[in-house]
Amino acid sequence: MSAESGVADLVTGAGKVLRAYGRNALADRAERKLSGEGRTRSVVVVGEIKRGKSMLVNALIGRDGITVDDVENATAVSIRFVPADAENPEGTAELVFPDGNRRIPHAELADWTTTGGRYVTDPAVEALPVAAVVPVASRRLETATIVD
Repeated sequence: MSAESGVADLVTGAGKVLRAYGRNALADRAERKLSGEGRTRSVVVVGEIKRGKSMLVNALIGRDGITVDDVENATAVSIRFVPADAENPEGTAELVFPDGNRRIPHAELADWTTTGGRYVTDPAVEALPVAAVVPVASRRLETATIVD
């Protein structure tokens, strides 16, 4: 028996018990998790500083200039590229702060996320983002998100 089939058997058995006790929604949820339905895959690009990771991310997305590509400065936070939609249109970015999120124009992303960015180097700025989310209209992001 493989590990995968063992897990499947365990979830199937647990589902039967849950259904017997009227916990159908929980059983359905466990089965969906097992099947991978609705799961978004992530591709995380990591490596040494200034070695072309952002160029690789541009190539994976299929668009030049989507990533913060600063010749002088490295990216200071993780940036997740997700499919654009009506609520999160391309041309924007969502900065993730410890106390909440803030939407900005994509053009300001480098100011917030690179080691030499305008806000990163400004001592008057009280909080910096811990991550960023960038919506992109790309078919390549329909089944996965990419993290730089």
